[in-house]
Amino acid sequence: DPCALYDGGACGGCFSKFLQELGVPSEPRTWSCESVPTFMAKWRERNDCADLPVVTQQQGAATCVTVQQCRGGAEVTLCAIAGMGHTYPGQSHGLPACQDDPTGRVCQSYGETVGSVSRDLNANEMMWDFFQRHALPPGA
Repeated sequence: DPCALYDGGACGGCFSKFLQELGVPSEPRTWSCESVPTFMAKWRERNDCADLPVVTQQQGAATCVTVQQCRGGAEVTLCAIAGMGHTYPGQSHGLPACQDDPTGRVCQSYGETVGSVSRDLNANEMMWDFFQRHALPPGA
């Protein structure tokens, strides 16, 4: 993901770059972000997880790892998709301008800036599955 780096560092600035490529003045805004492995380690610690992550799903460039032995039946899962951009897994770029721009310039520039889309996983289906397994009790 060129906008939110897996290994951390300086994140952001993608959308400013996209606007600049279209001729719209925009100041890039970046910020320091931690790595995904560091972020996931914090979630394992917060949930008092006892085991190490195991591969729970693999399809194409996508790999999901899950830690299930956590306090209160919690689980921590990370799905990473090699080569994916700052996009939504299982969907298209979804930029309305892609349909309204007969030259294709806007859509092409956006895709080049934020990176590729992956259909190796469907994020909507995965979230629905997670919430079905971890439903809140009535009145919560």
